[in-house]
Amino acid sequence: MTKNEFEEFVNYQKKKGKTVEEIAEIFCGMFVDNKINRPQLEFILGQLGLELEEEFQKMNDEELKKNLFK
Repeated sequence: MTKNEFEEFVNYQKKKGKTVEEIAEIFCGMFVDNKINRPQLEFILGQLGLELEEEFQKMNDEELKKNLFK
């Protein structure tokens, strides 16, 4: 996904009424489904003005995938 595609996607989701947190959940789901990797997820969250909470930052990828939606 290019930066332009990312921005278009985010803008489209916002026009549909999604919050930044709901948009972040979409990308978290992509991480869980192995469609993006952790550095990409962290970058995307940063672009949305968010970051993983400290407890999640300490987890390895597999632990993170299991705990993101609990």
